[in-house]
Parts: sequence; structure tokens; C-alpha cells
Amino acid sequence: MIAPEDFKNALTSLPQLVSEKNQAPRVFKLSVKKRFDGFTLLELYAQSFPHVDREFWLNKIESGNVLVDQKVGTSQQILRAGQITQHSVAAKPEPKVNWDIQLIAATENYWVISKPSPLPVHAGGRYLFNTLTAGLKLAFPEQSFHLINRLDANTTGIVLVALNKATANFLSKQFENREVEKTYLAVVEGHPSETSFSSQKGISKEKTPAGGRQLVEESVSKTDFQLLKTFKADSLLEVTPHSGHTNQIRLHLAGLGLPIKGDLGYKDPVYFKSNPLTYPEDSLFLHAWKLRFQDQKTNQEVLVESRPNDRWAPYLN
Repeated sequence: MIAPEDFKNALTSLPQLVSEKNQAPRVFKLSVKKRFDGFTLLELYAQSFPHVDREFWLNKIESGNVLVDQKVGTSQQILRAGQITQHSVAAKPEPKVNWDIQLIAATENYWVISKPSPLPVHAGGRYLFNTLTAGLKLAFPEQSFHLINRLDANTTGIVLVALNKATANFLSKQFENREVEKTYLAVVEGHPSETSFSSQKGISKEKTPAGGRQLVEESVSKTDFQLLKTFKADSLLEVTPHSGHTNQIRLHLAGLGLPIKGDLGYKDPVYFKSNPLTYPEDSLFLHAWKLRFQDQKTNQEVLVESRPNDRWAPYLN
């Protein structure tokens, strides 16, 4: 079981460790599936990435940049199922993130941490090493991690991390069965007409061209809202999502005409057409505040809470 002080100390070297990773060439592996058995190396890449020009892969292979089972491949080399190919690209600096990760609670089976913003949870898009998952693995190389819930890169607050597969399965089932109680805080632009209200609009499974999601009619996602305080132009809400779809809270509030303060893209979808989905600063006022779940070892209900950062002070005092 780790102490908060030891957790904090382990993170002090994280920016340097990540910086070193970011300076190394990126290596991407591609295994040969059964359907590609007997294909040439060029055909494997041309058909696996149809949106990339064929000549790009031909030049890459002929330059010696593509390996097959750790040996330089040729464009007409015949492949067999199970072989591993790989290619590399030059190092590319990733957008800066916030590494101020806090430990809220710890047992021998799981950690509860508070994620800052901006910090993606998983790799994707412009992020490979500047993520919560990669950061934890670099700071604690001998520990295994299974992130049970995920937050958007710009959402702050509670992330539950299992330290072994048994606990991961136990906790994940609670989320899948909707036995976990999640409570968020949100500051929205405008004032709701009711103190208690909800949205049941569906969330698209497919990404928009910009990488976000949209409200759709063919499914249902439920979120309840409770008005806590009103201010001159904004309102503080307590938010309870009853499903866990991507960007659910953000889309539901934007759809109700109450966009989250700082959520530029869902307030105005045109924004995402020329800007990345992840905002470069801690601008989004959405915080995973409380989490209630069952502890596998004690069989007791556990309630954890993460206090929002100082930027929220004007709304919480």
C-alpha cells in the first residue's frame, strides 16, 4: 500500500521521463493477420491503411524503415500470418499536459487518484506518452495498472485504478451493471429554468470528423442535474450520469442550451473544425466529484471525494 508522500515523490521525475520518451522515434507494430497470409509487405500496408498513399509505403519500405520480424523487409516480400512488422516515424513533440496527479485513497488492490487537466487518460491522436496511463507506468514501472473509468482530457477528478486483474474485473462489473454512483460538478453558462432536470438524449457511437460525438435520437443516455447555485451569468450544477457514454455530460448540457463553461467546442461545433478536441489549457469546468462503489476485500461500500482545484473557488465558497 503506497503512502501519499511516496506517490508524490515518484511523480517528481515524471516530466523528465516523459520528455525522454518524446524525443525518441515512435515505433508502430502491425501483426500479419490470417486474412493477409500470402500478401506482400507493400500490400499489407496499402490495404491496412487505405487512406495513405501507396507510394508513401513503397518509399518507406525501400528506405529500410519497415521491418519484418526485426529484419529489414522488401516491398514484394511474402508474409505469413503471425509475423510482426514495424515501422518508425521521427519524434514529434506532444502537446503539454498537467502532471499534478493527486492520490486520494490507496489499498493493496486499487488506487483512487484525482486527474488534473489537460491530461488525456489513454493514448490517441496527438498523445502517446503525455497520458495518465503512460505516466503511471513510467513513474511506477513495476506496478500493473487497470484504469476502471476514464475522463475526458479536460475533465478533472476521480479516476479509479485497479492494481491487479481480479480487482479490475470486480470493479469493472460494477460499472457495467451501473451499480456505481458517480457525481460530478459543472459550471454552465446561463441559468436553468428548473432546479431539477434531466436529459435522455442518445450519444453517437461514431466520431465526428473532428473526433467528438453528437446527440442522436436512436439511443438513450440519461443524466440528472440539480441546481446548486446561480451567479450573474453562470450556474453551478450537481450532475449524476446514469450511463457512461463519451462526452455524455458535455453534450447533454450543450443540448439543453447550458454549455459547460470553457467547453468551446460543444458550445459552438464549428470550433472543432479548426481546433483539436483537447483544449490546451485547464478551461473546462467539469469535475468528477464523488464516486461510490463496493470494495472487493471488505465487501463494504466506499465513498471517495475529490475537491476541485482552486480555479473553482469563486463557485464553491
